[in-house]
Amino acid sequence: MAKDRLEDLGRRKRGETSKIQRKSKIGMTFLLLLGLLSVLFLFSFVSRIFQPLLEAKRTDGEVIRVEVLNGCGVRKIAQRVTGILREKGFDVVKVDNAPSHDFPKTIVVDRKSKTMRYAKRVARSIRCRQVTSQVDPSLYLEVTVIIGKDYLKLFKFQ
Repeated sequence: MAKDRLEDLGRRKRGETSKIQRKSKIGMTFLLLLGLLSVLFLFSFVSRIFQPLLEAKRTDGEVIRVEVLNGCGVRKIAQRVTGILREKGFDVVKVDNAPSHDFPKTIVVDRKSKTMRYAKRVARSIRCRQVTSQVDPSLYLEVTVIIGKDYLKLFKFQ
C-alpha cells in the first residue's frame, strides 16, 4: 500500500511538472506573438511616416514643388487638398483658383518635364489618371494640380 502511495505521488509530481511546462509553453507562445505584433505595428508606424517623404522626393533629392488650383468652384477645396499633398511630402508653394471652375476631372500638369516624370509621381500619390505636360520654365515649381469636380473620388477628407 505504501508502495502504491509513492507511485501515486510520483505520478502527481510528474503531472504537476507537465502542467507547469504547458503553462510555460503557452506563456512563451503568447510573448512571442505579442513581440511579433509589436514589430509589425512599429514597422507600419515607421513606414507611414516615411512613405510620403520617399514618394515626394525627386531623383536629385529635392522635394517636388506643387501649385494647387481650384477648378471645381467648391469653397476652400484647394486648401484642403494642399493639406493632403503636404502630408504626402509635397511642397505646395501656391494655392489659387483656376481660370475657370468648369473642370470635370482633376488634372495633374508637369511644368518641368516633357516626360511628365514629376506629374506622374504626384498623380500616382492621389490616384489621378489625367496627366499632361505644359513645360513653363518661368514657373518655380514642377507640378500644377487643377482640382476638378471628381475631387471626392480622389481625396479622402476627415
